[in-house]
Amino acid sequence: MGNTSCELQDLPNRLYERARAYVIEVSMGKSKIVVNSKTNTSEDFYMNDEKLEEVTNLKYVSVTMSKDGTSAAAV
Repeated sequence: MGNTSCELQDLPNRLYERARAYVIEVSMGKSKIVVNSKTNTSEDFYMNDEKLEEVTNLKYVSVTMSKDGTSAAAV
């Protein structure tokens, strides 16, 4: 995805701009970020100048993705 925090910050910015190009509204209240890292570091990331909530895991389409890089699918 990205090797530096600047490269990683570019991803939500690109998503937001792409959504706007197709007149799609991004729900900032529902937008979260999981940072996968072997070192337990934390950094703030923003989309449209709003800070994204960092979570340790999230569920998306029945798959739980975790901060340690693991994922599990619900059957």
